[in-house]
Amino acid sequence: MEAIDNAGTHDAGKVSGLERSALRRVLALLDNPPIELVLWNGEVISAGRGKPAARLRIQHRGLLLRLLYRPDLYFGEAYSHGDIEVEGDLVKLLEYVDPLEQRGARRRLWERLKLRFPLLELHALAHARSNIHHHYDISNAFYRLWLDRDLIYTCAYFPTSATSLDEAQQAKMDYVCRKLRLKPGETVVEAGCGWGALARYMAKHYGVKVRAYNIAREQIAYTRERARQEGLEHWLSRYESVVDEVRLMFDETFVRSWRLYLAGSIAGFHTGSLQLFRITFNRVGINDVPWTRDYLYGL
Repeated sequence: MEAIDNAGTHDAGKVSGLERSALRRVLALLDNPPIELVLWNGEVISAGRGKPAARLRIQHRGLLLRLLYRPDLYFGEAYSHGDIEVEGDLVKLLEYVDPLEQRGARRRLWERLKLRFPLLELHALAHARSNIHHHYDISNAFYRLWLDRDLIYTCAYFPTSATSLDEAQQAKMDYVCRKLRLKPGETVVEAGCGWGALARYMAKHYGVKVRAYNIAREQIAYTRERARQEGLEHWLSRYESVVDEVRLMFDETFVRSWRLYLAGSIAGFHTGSLQLFRITFNRVGINDVPWTRDYLYGL
């Protein structure tokens, strides 16, 4: 029995020809990016195109099949738990492994599944409140470590590359207000107000009345307190500068999860798979919107 156990353990460490072929096929589908895959036994699979931008270490065989089947689902879990290690540029790695073509194919498949199994969408709606509490009600102190001074958790507007994050968030709020062409005395309804920075800005600088809604308890408490008191950095670099404090507040899995999330957001914007749209709607019969957008950029 001992000889069989030893043989089984030894076999588990080998990489099969099928596994090598599958990984090379994945790299080919990704247009052979400058990435090295380091497997559990130390074997390296790469496209052999110059110096790698990153090395992806897969710590055990059991993870490989899951990654090949649903990388969008299992990569994040594996990275957060330390089953995957990334050496080099994490953002570049995520840019290379998330091409638009594959995202489009995956999205089409998901749309077909929703048509066939409509309960999938109902299930997501039922858990929306839970997801929001899981993401936002984890401590305002955590977000204070790496967001701007007003805790704005949406994309900033950088007029120049020298603009700081705080300045860019102020510029974004003013941009939104000008786009809405706010006038004193108007009423604004904001659904999902975050920590209330935009609501306060609109009321303070444009003289409008704002009714803001949110279901995240921590954010609402902070927003109400700030309202009573007042009567090119997108966030990853700031996060990394305080990562030791985050680790003390939570744990290593949390640290890795948020690092991957912030890096993935950067990669998504770089590749075009993550975008932000601001759309303005007018009431019927109101057609006095300016013909040009000059009024939006008068910073």
